[in-house]
Amino acid sequence: MHKASFIALSGIAWFCIGHFQTQAAYRNVALNSKDTHTATALPHATSNSETYWDLADNWSTDFIAVNAINGARANTSHGAAYPSWGPWMKATNPNPWLKIELDSLYEVDSAAFYIRADFNLSDSTLDHDTYWSSGNMVFSDSSKAPIKFVRKSAAQCFKFPKRNTKSLMIRDLVWRSYTNPKTNVIVNDGWAGITELELYGQKAPVGALPRTAVAASGRLSNVSATMIVPSLSRLSVPMGVSGFDVFTMTGVKIWSFRRPSATEIVTMRLPPWIGAQAVRIVFTK
Repeated sequence: MHKASFIALSGIAWFCIGHFQTQAAYRNVALNSKDTHTATALPHATSNSETYWDLADNWSTDFIAVNAINGARANTSHGAAYPSWGPWMKATNPNPWLKIELDSLYEVDSAAFYIRADFNLSDSTLDHDTYWSSGNMVFSDSSKAPIKFVRKSAAQCFKFPKRNTKSLMIRDLVWRSYTNPKTNVIVNDGWAGITELELYGQKAPVGALPRTAVAASGRLSNVSATMIVPSLSRLSVPMGVSGFDVFTMTGVKIWSFRRPSATEIVTMRLPPWIGAQAVRIVFTK
């Protein structure tokens, strides 16, 4: 193993990423050990569901969303020494989400999760925690990457095609469902949490756009993405696309491109008044 490559991964096991990274800029871009529940600085974590300490709705720092990006990975027990994002159980909130707002636009390609894993090693029916069997990572361009968790305390790692994003949302979480062998009862509820979420990448090049990952086949038809762009932006056009049209969010077409050759990088010159507004880009086959 190349020692420098391992160090550059900021402590994450190299097999999570799937390749060595020697560039110091490649890092966990979601990390913010100083994030607080009321902070405005980025990165910042929020959620629609956080477990309270007691029924009087007194806050506990043990379960708030910011714990998921504080750098602490200890996840094999519970209590103040094992902080995590811990949403209310399924019966109270069946659709919890966790959102990380980043401090810049990043090109990302990997994520690692440490789920809360207070599991009984000799009898799984006595587990303190459960976990979500699946869910989605949703990026700021609305593209998605699936996640599937298993019952383990080690990092659970997911690779996906590179994309540019300013945020990451974890949603569409599905509680693990199984039949308890002692009672023959189907169990699909319980307390699940995420101890740490790590998103790996590096700052996107100046002028880069949030971009939707392209299918491996490269074949697209009427695929669209909503992007925040300056008036002069460079866009990477996927192979298999004949061109694209740029619209304002009210549906006014302001720019078009048709591929004359094998061009892959296109400089868009949009009207100056568009500034840094959101636009909708529709690719055509």
